[in-house]
Amino acid sequence: LSLTSTGVATAGRVTRTARIGQKGVTLLPLRERVEAIKALGRKIVARAHLDSTEVPNGAMFHECRPDLVLIEAPDTSSSYGGLVERIQLYHEVTRLLVDNDIPFGIVPSPILKGYATGNGGVDKGKKRVKAAVRELWPEYGEVNDDEADAIVLAAMAEDRLTGLRRVPAAQSLDWLNRPSIEWPTDLVWVP
Repeated sequence: LSLTSTGVATAGRVTRTARIGQKGVTLLPLRERVEAIKALGRKIVARAHLDSTEVPNGAMFHECRPDLVLIEAPDTSSSYGGLVERIQLYHEVTRLLVDNDIPFGIVPSPILKGYATGNGGVDKGKKRVKAAVRELWPEYGEVNDDEADAIVLAAMAEDRLTGLRRVPAAQSLDWLNRPSIEWPTDLVWVP
């Protein structure tokens, strides 16, 4: 999750991506900053829905809801700036998922990279992930780094729920079963 460019992707019967963000959030006066982050959280969660409509009473999902949402674990590095705001966005998104009874899991960045490429190392990680997305999931077209990460997360969720995968089976089983992934406990998994 990023303040300026969060990638969102769906997998399954509908494949699409989006980037959601707002520049300058950390420069806003405090009250406006909090409201902007809440609005970003709503946009991100609504975009994960196939028919993204938000209704006034706060309910965000109608007929069709995601079976599983995977989120990249928050980067708590202060080198990027906006640490407090990024953590607020993370909590806003996860709160909305809980409030709407949407199962979600948290995936560390090296696991996401490892699932896509077979290697979770950070050396040239973004380029390797984009190359894997171009090769394995070409239907998404040209995407940026954030969308590529979101596509991999969507593919991991689809793989975990259905067993449908485009990465080698051994690679899938290795990376999906890493103990650092926080999976929801109330879903039925395909081995």
